[in-house]
Amino acid sequence: MKTFALLWLPFLLLTSCAHKFVRPPQDPPANAFQNDQVKREKLFRYIQGKLDIRFKSPKFRLSGSARIYVGEKGETRLEVIDPLGRTQLIGHLAGRMFLAYWPRQDRAYTDEEEGRHYLSRYLGLSITFRELVDLMWGMVPRQFRADKPAIPWGWDADRNDFLTRLGPADKSAELGLNADKLAIGSLRWRTPGANGAEIVAQWSDFTPYEESGQSIPLANQLRLEAARTETQLEVSWNDVESKTKTDFGHTLAPSVSDKTKTLKLP
Repeated sequence: MKTFALLWLPFLLLTSCAHKFVRPPQDPPANAFQNDQVKREKLFRYIQGKLDIRFKSPKFRLSGSARIYVGEKGETRLEVIDPLGRTQLIGHLAGRMFLAYWPRQDRAYTDEEEGRHYLSRYLGLSITFRELVDLMWGMVPRQFRADKPAIPWGWDADRNDFLTRLGPADKSAELGLNADKLAIGSLRWRTPGANGAEIVAQWSDFTPYEESGQSIPLANQLRLEAARTETQLEVSWNDVESKTKTDFGHTLAPSVSDKTKTLKLP
């Protein structure tokens, strides 16, 4: 079990810090990014974690502690709890079917595209629930995961990141690789589709996560920002615990009554 300290720094402080980092004498190995992503895919399969979530947009705000469970075939359950210990929201994904259940309102939403329609319509994030969870583990969207740097490494002296581009120029992402950990430190990309929008993700406060004799830096903090919708999401890990296949022998789906008002999206 790993426990992570809480520390939040505003985005402007991160980007305008007076301290400048000195570029290391050597660039990252050519396959450093790909190796990191492959290792994360293997390690973060059966997981139970505790975290804090803070979300805000012009129309909606949500904050509280949360629990996440990742089981067989990537089935995922995320519960957000209010300060009084009441469940505010349960997000569940099995295959491509996503369910958002608000138990206190007795309302549910289903989405057959991994929650893309729900997150876009109600949270202002044009990504899928699967992509959101992957970002929490430090994994980029799948369309960029196997890409090699398309341009030579640059340098961000404010964030201590090597900089490059992933993917073709018309569908690319700007990647920042933390110089100390060789783990993803920032990502700026435009989501696909007619309603696509630019999203900026930043990871910080890395702590070693160890499992099966392997160690990987896990960012205690993730910040997502979608400028077009004025949406911000902050995630801070408190605890991450590795599980086994037998720990998730049952479904992680919430129990939703037939009388619950359910809206199918889109």
